Amino acid sequence: MDSAQIIDKIIKNDFHSFLIESKQGSSEIIDKIKLETKLAIGDCFEVIDRNITIKDIRNLEKWAQIYPSGVGKLAILDYEKLSLTASHAFLKLLEEPPEYLKLF
Repeated sequence: MDSAQIIDKIIKNDFHSFLIESKQGSSEIIDKIKLETKLAIGDCFEVIDRNITIKDIRNLEKWAQIYPSGVGKLAILDYEKLSLTASHAFLKLLEEPPEYLKLF
């Protein structure tokens, strides 16, 4: 499945979270998703270039609770960069996200 098909599935289905893994790294796919879905979804929150702290997750939770200006919100995190405490805090949002939020 190419990235265009992946993006199409993301926009058209009801899944709230997606895990992307690639031998080359996921940055190319993520860049395409950001480019395509920002136009369709609206708001975007991302932390991918550094380690993710519990403070980042708290900010994400607050941001996620604000109703979107467009049709939804997109959050992009590099899960490998989450600290242990941040990963525990992230679980609640992952399990019970607002209906308009998609997580990568």
